[in-house]
Amino acid sequence: MGLPGSDSDRMVSQLKTLPLHSKLIMCACINLLGRDEKNTEVTVEDVFKKYKKLATELNISWISQSKVSEHIKELEMLRFLKCTYPRKGQGRQIKSIQIFEPAEIPRYIVVLKEDLGYIKKSNLKG
Repeated sequence: MGLPGSDSDRMVSQLKTLPLHSKLIMCACINLLGRDEKNTEVTVEDVFKKYKKLATELNISWISQSKVSEHIKELEMLRFLKCTYPRKGQGRQIKSIQIFEPAEIPRYIVVLKEDLGYIKKSNLKG
């Protein structure tokens, strides 16, 4: 399994390098899943609505729901998120989304607050 801290540190470092919209999508997922991660079924539509609200609050132009879905799939490949799909034959439509490592959420929040807090402050100036 490797060293406990090394994979976690790698994930946090990787989170810092994600594109802005991916970070906002991660925030939306954490926000939605933070309530009750076991029984909550979060969909792409749920994430899109929350993401759109966050982007608007930060005065950032938001991207389409299909682009949000693409970012979610990328976050799944990077092992930040875990998605379930209806059935094999029905394309790659996401059924529901979860955080891959819920124990890491507090560390993710620290990184995202740092990055997005900076954006919020810089938007207030200009």
